[in-house]
Amino acid sequence: MRVFIILVLIVSCYVSHAQQVQVKSGWNTSVSSSEIIEAGLDYSGTITSDPDQTTINFNGGKMPESYYITVQKNDNGLDGLSLWVRRTGDGNGSPFATVSGGTTFMQVTDSGEILYSGINNKGGGTRRHVPIQYQFRGISVLLPVKTYSINVIYTISE
Repeated sequence: MRVFIILVLIVSCYVSHAQQVQVKSGWNTSVSSSEIIEAGLDYSGTITSDPDQTTINFNGGKMPESYYITVQKNDNGLDGLSLWVRRTGDGNGSPFATVSGGTTFMQVTDSGEILYSGINNKGGGTRRHVPIQYQFRGISVLLPVKTYSINVIYTISE
């Protein structure tokens, strides 16, 4: 018997003000039962994406003086899997637009949690290509064989 799991990540964003936020992503990954040779061999049960699997960009408009980015998920039933996310860098742009927090993995839930925050000290700054990494935990040969699909929603708020 071969167990095959396909995990799909779909990323979208919601803009709550005049800023344009662009999120680029798309992650498809799979786990075959051949990767789990025998029970008890300490299979890690996790899959981690590239460090810059998703990038978040602010384009145009005036950035607020301070803001935060929340993250939440919508899924088709994960059967014990959990999605974790973290920010792996500061991105680039104006030296006056800085970001903080979100550098350790946090579990993505159905309700919005703050991933990271930003400060724009001089106004009119931009922050581009803020890299985001994902991790699935709880992978097991006991999971039902099906396609798991998750929508990840990012929201910017002042």
